[in-house]
Amino acid sequence: MLHSDRACKPYGTITIPSGIVCTRECKEFKIDNEGPSGATFSYKWNIPDVTYCTSYSDIKDPTQGSFTSNGDKKVNCKLSYMPTGGITCSTDLDEKTVSVYSKPDLTKITGETTVCDNLIYKYNTDCTNCNGMSYTWTIMPLQNGTFQNNTNSSSTEPEIKFSDNCTLKVTINNNNNCEVTKELMIMVYKSPTGSITGPSMTCQDIEREYKLSLPCSGCSFDWEIDPPNSGSFTTKNDQTFKVTWKQSGIQNKVKLKISNNGCTTIVQDYNVTVYDKPSGEIKGIQDLCINSQKQYSVDPVCNSCSYIWNTDGGMGNSTTDKIDISWASEGMKTIRCTLTTSNGCTNEAKTLDVKVTAPPREVSLQMIK
Repeated sequence: MLHSDRACKPYGTITIPSGIVCTRECKEFKIDNEGPSGATFSYKWNIPDVTYCTSYSDIKDPTQGSFTSNGDKKVNCKLSYMPTGGITCSTDLDEKTVSVYSKPDLTKITGETTVCDNLIYKYNTDCTNCNGMSYTWTIMPLQNGTFQNNTNSSSTEPEIKFSDNCTLKVTINNNNNCEVTKELMIMVYKSPTGSITGPSMTCQDIEREYKLSLPCSGCSFDWEIDPPNSGSFTTKNDQTFKVTWKQSGIQNKVKLKISNNGCTTIVQDYNVTVYDKPSGEIKGIQDLCINSQKQYSVDPVCNSCSYIWNTDGGMGNSTTDKIDISWASEGMKTIRCTLTTSNGCTNEAKTLDVKVTAPPREVSLQMIK
């Protein structure tokens, strides 16, 4: 049985996406109010410059497609069905025009993906012809980074300091309200932390040990003293740092730079006050008779010092810079004195050797005869 065109012709209305249509976005197209009622339809879409989002989408209703270029696109669809009698009835539905706008040509975020938590990093985008477009940067989670140096979430080249692993995201929107979003995974290494511990006051020519207050597994150490000639040390790359201080009366510092996973921390300088070591020389007569008492002294006098004398068996006692000594036996005697300042610095004065002899024996006339 033949059908007239009027009786056979299917009908329907193409419905196109509402709102702004941008390139590289899947949008839905469908047929509404199709008839005649009860018919089983087949479809053949004709949409220029489109990539269908699923297989065989050009023969489905609804269908989804993504435009590859901007401009006005005419959308049409051939609607067909086979009524009783085996005659295929078809029609080209009234076409609709879709205005398509280009998305920003954003390829990626450029910048470091492995960072240290104590440094600031600048980020940019690989985006062609994006001048004048709006930028929105997001750190996820938000608390894992902060914008620095007067940059913010709308800057084209933000500077960011990170505190923990996160995702950095940017969305670029053009004047047609078409936007593109890209993400960058950020791995954050913790910078070493801690402070220098050790004696903050010491005396000349005494070895002192300094170390980091917190354990730092895998860290490399770079120790220094300032001024460089204010002391001596054997190694500068161990966890502990041993210094023999030489100079007093200046501001001495211990300096430390520690690194781990490429992250470096300059630890706050540690101030060290170095006190003078006392010095002196024992002076006095060096030839003495048994049981003769003579005075010995330390020169120069150290007014703030305490004195501990060692008379090598002689008789005498003093806690000052002077002492009276006598010996009851002859021989070579060594006088020693240990000086200690009010700052606790100790040194031994230069010793003095004394020869103690017995007086000549008296000889009687009878013995001579």
